[in-house]
Amino acid sequence: MSDRLHASLVQFGSWQRVGLLCVACAAVFAIRHLTLLHGAKLDPRDVPDARLWYTAADARDYLDLIGPDARGVYAVILLTADVLMPVLYVALLGGLIARFCTPGFGRWWVWVPVLAAAMDVGENVLLAYLCVTFDGSVAALTPLAASLTTAKWGLSAAAVFGLILGALGRAVVQRKTG
Repeated sequence: MSDRLHASLVQFGSWQRVGLLCVACAAVFAIRHLTLLHGAKLDPRDVPDARLWYTAADARDYLDLIGPDARGVYAVILLTADVLMPVLYVALLGGLIARFCTPGFGRWWVWVPVLAAAMDVGENVLLAYLCVTFDGSVAALTPLAASLTTAKWGLSAAAVFGLILGALGRAVVQRKTG
């Protein structure tokens, strides 16, 4: 399975596709942000899924402050644009890892962005549920959503760090071999 994913990402990871994926990620992020700005009572830069960590009280306060209309918009974004974004960054980071890291390392490391995406989608589903069911109280599922958020960011950072180390490792191997 790792070999097939790695081989697919090597073939997929051309410079043209990497460039298109970068543009797509930026476009989805911009659309997400502008949509949140349009529906919110306050600047949505502190959305829970953009933080490294948040408490149940932080999430409750945020959902209360943005109001019911913006909660609906946020839930829709979480289940549309925010589900597309993990697909894009798996393709982007996975393609770069497969292309620039040594094959032995890359075969396994391509799974790190996949795991980050799984955490991201889980976080999105939970946060959308919290938006839709918000009643002004602290929700019991919020710590799980916050844990998925932290895992998403940690795995995303690990994917980038592994990409850098793997690319450096490949450069060293290529330099030694000729």
